[in-house]
Amino acid sequence: MNGFPVIIDHKEAHVSYKTDTLVIKTSEASTQSLPIELISYVVIHGKPAVESDVWRHLADKGIPAVIIPLKGQGQPAWLGAGLTNSIPLRMTQYSCYQTPACRHDYALQLVYLKYLAQCRTLELLNIPHIANILPIEHVGLNKLLGLEGTLARNYFNALKPAIESHWNFNGRNRQPPKDPLNAFLSLSYTMLTLVMQRVIQETGLDPWLGIYHQPYPGRPALAIDLIEPIRPQLDLWVIQTLHESFRPEDFANSDQDGCRLIKEKRHDYYHAWADLCAQFTENKTLEQYCREQVVAFIKYIRLNPYAKNYQDDAF
Repeated sequence: MNGFPVIIDHKEAHVSYKTDTLVIKTSEASTQSLPIELISYVVIHGKPAVESDVWRHLADKGIPAVIIPLKGQGQPAWLGAGLTNSIPLRMTQYSCYQTPACRHDYALQLVYLKYLAQCRTLELLNIPHIANILPIEHVGLNKLLGLEGTLARNYFNALKPAIESHWNFNGRNRQPPKDPLNAFLSLSYTMLTLVMQRVIQETGLDPWLGIYHQPYPGRPALAIDLIEPIRPQLDLWVIQTLHESFRPEDFANSDQDGCRLIKEKRHDYYHAWADLCAQFTENKTLEQYCREQVVAFIKYIRLNPYAKNYQDDAF
């Protein structure tokens, strides 16, 4: 992904647009001017003042953004550009979505690849595997969702021995997260989804129409589909980063708002995230890794015998 992310995390910030530049003002003495061409995506915490022209120009340049609510309550708001002119590719994507056999086969692949990734994460943490799920080829979509949920619960329960007791981790929870590890997981999944959304938009696919996850207003369902096999690898980074760089007092807790990283430490989190993006695997950036998933998806929908391939049609 060309460019760098912009994180706006100051309640009194004012963001405006001027001649191909974002102007971010946080005080009378602090103003930054960022060329919009160098921005990969934008993350906003809370309620800074963002002029409407900013959103228009971000969309015009194909730069996605996410607004993360204060105190961890509610869903992030996903903002993206209009779809590109790759109409035949999207028609093939829509054809796959409309064909139950095509959706079912891809859902099976996602669940199995995610399961293998979960096993790999447990291996690296010296934790016994979760139960084998093969064969699953005859499981319907609804039952597959239930099976994935069971696997996820078993997986997160299996992670407990790898989490130091002072983090109070008792399995996956969210909306709002109840402990530091879950707060980190939720934020990291949001960031991963944003990276994937940008890559998807660049190819011309529709990020809002998933194959496995059902469409929902304001949710990039295809991006959520494609990050599923990546999430267990991200979980390993979350656990390691939490143990190495943070302490329980870096998080605020309340019954109403759940657990969240305090503002003073979010800067450290985003620095660690930038390092991860630069080297997600030994020889790939996170963008390159996400691009591989998108390319594999495009190959799947074009070659799937159940869906119509519009690649060679004239529009």
